[in-house]
Amino acid sequence: MEQISHDTQKRPGLQRYFKTFKWRGFSINYRVEGSETDAYPVLIIHGFGASINHWRKNIPAIVDTEKLRVYAIDLLGFGGSEKASPKEVEYGLPLWQRLACDFIDAMNEEKKWALVGNSIGSLISLMAAKELGPEKVRSCALMNCAGGLVSFRYSELNPLQAALLWLFNKVLFNPFVGPYLFENFRKRSTIAGVLKQVYIEEKAITGDLLDILCEPAMDEGACDVFLAILNADSGPSPEELLPQLTWCPILVFWGDKDPWTPLYKGFHPGIDFPKYHPGLDLEVIPNAGHCIHDERPETINKLLVPFLLEPTFEEERGL
Repeated sequence: MEQISHDTQKRPGLQRYFKTFKWRGFSINYRVEGSETDAYPVLIIHGFGASINHWRKNIPAIVDTEKLRVYAIDLLGFGGSEKASPKEVEYGLPLWQRLACDFIDAMNEEKKWALVGNSIGSLISLMAAKELGPEKVRSCALMNCAGGLVSFRYSELNPLQAALLWLFNKVLFNPFVGPYLFENFRKRSTIAGVLKQVYIEEKAITGDLLDILCEPAMDEGACDVFLAILNADSGPSPEELLPQLTWCPILVFWGDKDPWTPLYKGFHPGIDFPKYHPGLDLEVIPNAGHCIHDERPETINKLLVPFLLEPTFEEERGL
């Protein structure tokens, strides 16, 4: 039986620790807010390099309904969760899918769950929904869903591109060169520069946001996790998963100027998602980038909360 406990550790300036879920011997940081009775549970999953705090502008709006209870977790290797050694775990989407499913099982909620994710958190939501099925999942909300983990699939590239990608990964993301790259990557100025690529509204790039993304990168073991993820398998694509979830209502949000997971081009354009799921609704958010829940929280919250409250087929019929 997995253990759930309170963790009172905090770091100055940023609350990183809420409660602890002991999973496979590792400490998983999570937060729970909202009504304690007769509420629909919602699991929120962050994207690559982010954490629970990336949803600080969304959680209050969701729990204000008094009909939803929000759980947000830091994936193993990120945020306030333990930075397990790659010698102990195999980092990748299947690992986090198992974490999400085990977490849901351990919470012992009576009602079905809604799953919400950004970027790779969206893919993990789809994978968890596929595994748990309609008995435990009521809906999914995806935000700028990633096409895979962080690397291209070799099958998506021509032979020359595949060879160059393999060489690039071997030369840069190895135990010798990788740590030097990571030292530069986790600098506050470097992360600020990356955010300017994916946030169209620069005023959303605040000191708090930089704290949220920079502080966990200073943890012991963070570099090993970073390099392991960059060398991990890309996992299943959304095009593979969506046709297997036709029983699940899915709402997809997409920033129309996202350079990382483009809406109209690339290997997994968001505009094509409705082709793979007949009940999927796509909401395009104008003049927004990759982290739309943080960049356009008012718009997202206004659309997301009613979706999370929509009754299931069984509820509509009193079953």
